[in-house]
Amino acid sequence: MKTKTTQTTLLLAFHFQMFATDITANMTKITAEGMTAENKVMYFRNLLQNADEQDVFSPYGMVEHSTHGLNVEWRRPNTFAPAMEPLEEGVIPPGEVFGISTVTGKMTQHGSYTPISDVLEMAGFDNNIWLATTEMGRAMGKTRALLTRNGMMTGTNVFYAPKSDGTEVTVEDDLDETCVLTPDLINSIRTAFVEQNVPKINGYWLFIAHPHALEDLRNSDEWKEYHKYNDVQKIFKGEMGELHGFKFIESPMIKIAKASEDAPAVYKNLAFGADAYGIPELEGAGAELIIHEKNEIGGPIDQFSTVGYKLMHNTTVLYQERLMRVETCSAKHSMKATVNL
Repeated sequence: MKTKTTQTTLLLAFHFQMFATDITANMTKITAEGMTAENKVMYFRNLLQNADEQDVFSPYGMVEHSTHGLNVEWRRPNTFAPAMEPLEEGVIPPGEVFGISTVTGKMTQHGSYTPISDVLEMAGFDNNIWLATTEMGRAMGKTRALLTRNGMMTGTNVFYAPKSDGTEVTVEDDLDETCVLTPDLINSIRTAFVEQNVPKINGYWLFIAHPHALEDLRNSDEWKEYHKYNDVQKIFKGEMGELHGFKFIESPMIKIAKASEDAPAVYKNLAFGADAYGIPELEGAGAELIIHEKNEIGGPIDQFSTVGYKLMHNTTVLYQERLMRVETCSAKHSMKATVNL
């Protein structure tokens, strides 16, 4: 007699929403012949919550929906100059030429899985499928965060922290432990963003910094005084405070680089405004949590189940002037920090 196999597949739209409260708003499709509706939602919630905890990079990209193919195209309208000349009575003004420019990117697919033996399932005191789903959610969130971060780092707008004596730094290899995040440095970036008319996100520009780099800024007298006398509302995930129009978000996934083993670690922090970069969503191919039960995937005698994920991803810088890579060291941590992914 032929045994019916059961495939359990959970599909979700993996676009993080900063203020979403209803989990059903994030669902596009869930199918699972052998799982109750309650369990499907439970596994989905577990995946989403654990993935969401890892990623402070992706929520702020401009989303572009693609219905076919791996290539994604963002269409950007040109900006218009202020109308400073007064209109003449009865005379039609020349007007402005409206144009569209395009930026393209190509999505790639990423994923992993883990087998869970039938012996482990039988002998384990915990729900091992649930635990594996938890860790796969975290891995998927971290994967997406790193992919988004790497895409953001392709921006050409770079600012190097000056040395403590005021010496300007123009190349990464000249950074030393005195080249740290300071209120004066943030104020200089603010000036650049104002000059470039960089739009804000919910009233602020965002600055994602490594905890080592952010520690220098948070230890400054100006930071302490500002937060002592100002009631700062935290509205972004991972937010540590604000200064000079920036909300600061910390992430250990900010890239750390070293020119050599003896060189100080350099932190490639990221400052940006609205729509600085794009995140595509391919219709019908969002991220997936895939659970195969042992009677489907476990071989002739049902020896293991699998829990895995896969996702399609791309991050493309759309406006170079709206994103700045701010490279600094750390007074306390640079000489002992190690490079990361």
